Amino acid sequence: MTDVRAASHPGHDRLVVEFDRAVPRYSLAPNPDGVHFTGSFSGLPITLRGNHGLHLQVSNVDTPGRYPHGSDIVTGSSTLAEVRVIGDFEGSLDVAIGMNRDVCPAVAVLDGPPRLAIDLPTGVP
Repeated sequence: MTDVRAASHPGHDRLVVEFDRAVPRYSLAPNPDGVHFTGSFSGLPITLRGNHGLHLQVSNVDTPGRYPHGSDIVTGSSTLAEVRVIGDFEGSLDVAIGMNRDVCPAVAVLDGPPRLAIDLPTGVP
């Protein structure tokens, strides 16, 4: 993994997770505790901005430990509130996503460079 970044676009907020090779195996699921997460390897409690949470897990990935756009991104967007890398160890990556509203994400795997794009509807065209 080479970067994590977020931006607002007409109709959606987008989270992008970029890789230097192909997009590895991943899962994205609602966080049962909303924006309250547990650090994957530290076990420490982590609370993100927003009211609803998603948990992105990526397997078999090399991680640099530092990312050009940072590992904790506060957006101020209408839907996407905060994104934080909460675990980055031995080929496994955990990303916590805090949202201001409960929405159904659209996920796409993109090329050139390989990346995972997660679109969160804003309801604003």
